[in-house]
Amino acid sequence: MTHNLYEAAYECIMCNNIDNKLELTLKYEKLWQSDNLVLHATSAPIKITNPGRPIKPELVSPDKLPKRGIGTQ
Repeated sequence: MTHNLYEAAYECIMCNNIDNKLELTLKYEKLWQSDNLVLHATSAPIKITNPGRPIKPELVSPDKLPKRGIGTQ
């Protein structure tokens, strides 16, 4: 089955679950590598004003984070 690159990109961008976003990105990257994504738009471009983000990020107190040194990347 051939997928549309633009629809695939939109699906990845709009996904608000990080694990699903990563899975979708890897799925479509494999399809791209195997020439199973087409570059033909099937509809007009959609303006993305609010990309998918996690619903509620976990907030962590600064004192719970590991200490970083000058050489830490």
